[in-house]
Amino acid sequence: MDDMIEHAGIVESVSGGRALISVTTDGCDSCSHGGGCAMNKLVRNGKSTHMELPAPAGLHAGDHVILQLPESRMPLTAVLGYLVPALAVLAGAGFGNEVYGSDGAAMLGAIGGFLAAMAFARFVLPHIPGLLPMPDIVVTSRANRTHPLSSR
Repeated sequence: MDDMIEHAGIVESVSGGRALISVTTDGCDSCSHGGGCAMNKLVRNGKSTHMELPAPAGLHAGDHVILQLPESRMPLTAVLGYLVPALAVLAGAGFGNEVYGSDGAAMLGAIGGFLAAMAFARFVLPHIPGLLPMPDIVVTSRANRTHPLSSR
């Protein structure tokens, strides 16, 4: 069985088949860094972030959930997140240097390659089915949906 990366969250809202989930980013205990994951703290600058995901049937605002992602999907994510932009920077720098023959052109080409990789990641990758890992949403506890005046 595949090991899972898990993060706890709370469903903020559900609308149009999509759920907005507040996810804690204080570490997932999936690696040796545990609760001291400096990358999450550096990137997010806080203790939680929001994710919009497809909502499974029966999910409601206030539900406590666990987002699960198989560790086996992480190498592909690392390649897409680190290797592709690095190769785009090198290709852009090589192109700028080859076409215009100057260090300045190589630098501008590298910047262009990086921006092209970011645009590709932002606008193209999300539309390729099954390429990016999508976490499973597991409900751990349901929100109290009874009206406070209904018990009278």
